[in-house]
Amino acid sequence: FNSFRFLEIDETADWKTYRNDNHGYLIKYPKDWKFEGERGAPLSPAFSYRWNDGGYCGFDVVVTPTDDSGAIADLIEKGYKQTTYTIGGISGIKLTKSQQDYIYFNKNSDYYRITKFSSKDIHETECAEEFNQILSTFKFLEPDEPADWKTYLNIKHGYQLKVPHDFYNRAKPSSWKAESDDNSL
Repeated sequence: FNSFRFLEIDETADWKTYRNDNHGYLIKYPKDWKFEGERGAPLSPAFSYRWNDGGYCGFDVVVTPTDDSGAIADLIEKGYKQTTYTIGGISGIKLTKSQQDYIYFNKNSDYYRITKFSSKDIHETECAEEFNQILSTFKFLEPDEPADWKTYLNIKHGYQLKVPHDFYNRAKPSSWKAESDDNSL
């Protein structure tokens, strides 16, 4: 059990998890957000939240084999503010203007762009705060981490453990939760 570790209480413990085994990453998003599916070319996951007044906040994750330096230069020319940003342990850049943020970074031969967008100024602060918390959950998968393993959290005792998906089929303590969209085994 080399995956056993003690942890602090995770504010995102009840969030949903999107896992992309093709590009080797996962990202969590709030349970009241909607997974919009994979769309575009290349296929990219998109997520959104809508307020009652019609405002929305969303983000998508695009991974391509193509360098985005031309698009980055265009955004900087259009007045986007550039800052250094670290995500998943990788250094990249963040471009910000009005209600849209772009996070660019690359790992190996893949180029990543995570885009945040929102519709109304009145929700921008809340959208930006939630987006930053979402970004804090982005992580690259370990190369030997099996896709069908689950992460179990024991909140009472403050630890998590990665185990095969069928490890606890016979009996499980009620304080354990699986890290999945429905928090079940």
